[in-house]
Amino acid sequence: MEKLINEFFDSEKFLIRQRITKQKITNKETIHIEIYNPLKLKARKNELGLLPYELCLAMEVSAQYISVEYLNQCGIQNAGKFFLEKVKEFAIKNGFKKIYLEDVSEFYIYFTRGGVLDSEMSISLQRFKLLKEGVSWYGKNGFTNEYYESNKGAIIEFINTPIRDIIKKLYASLRYEHIQINKKIEFLQTFLGNVDFFDKNKFVKSDEESHIRLKNYIDSLISFIGKEYDYSIVTISQIMTDFEIYLKINCKDNKCEISENDIRDEVRKISTCVNYFFSIMLHTLNLLDYEFNFLELNL
Repeated sequence: MEKLINEFFDSEKFLIRQRITKQKITNKETIHIEIYNPLKLKARKNELGLLPYELCLAMEVSAQYISVEYLNQCGIQNAGKFFLEKVKEFAIKNGFKKIYLEDVSEFYIYFTRGGVLDSEMSISLQRFKLLKEGVSWYGKNGFTNEYYESNKGAIIEFINTPIRDIIKKLYASLRYEHIQINKKIEFLQTFLGNVDFFDKNKFVKSDEESHIRLKNYIDSLISFIGKEYDYSIVTISQIMTDFEIYLKINCKDNKCEISENDIRDEVRKISTCVNYFFSIMLHTLNLLDYEFNFLELNL
């Protein structure tokens, strides 16, 4: 297997490291593979991999499965797509029926001063793509699970719904939950006495005031784009598209030069907005975050 892996992933072009572990009870072997780009040093000290070079791919191969543990651009254009296709080819050639992975994908924005690296920031690629297109990057490459498949229609409808309508649905959901919580509190207080462990009036605000507060918060996150958004029309998908255009213009090849107008604030707002909209989606559609992470590809 070791020779086969070296030949398949081109050991003359990449550095390939392999180690074998055995389960104590079954004595079954698992091969742990790491593939590096020897022409590029690590960009981050805490990056995975034992060698000082950029790690492109880490995967596990056992008798039953292949699991992709790490995938990175590693200084090579379209490296993610390239290595994922190589893993698929390897799996098919060797008779595997499925490939597993956990989608915790991110993309990094690097900030420079005078061309010298100053700092970096990450944005969830999984969340960004789900909010923009209704499918993650791995999903576009065939990886999915039953949870996503059963909810993808609702996700696509959500990201293409005007934000004003989303705000209404969100507050309707929150208000319903608040009513249910108050009912439980009243029930408990009947038996426990007047125990003031929850302020029932804390959430009680007019719908109009609540909508305005949320709208103002979203405004504060996306105002740097320089557009006057009409929330009765604009959707989350459209805002994500505008974010993508902004980054392509101002951060070519994911590198941003820091000037008097510190672009880090804008990128931080993009990251915050992605996480915020994703949380709203989860709550409004009653979804679970971690259920989107564990994916498989049927071959």
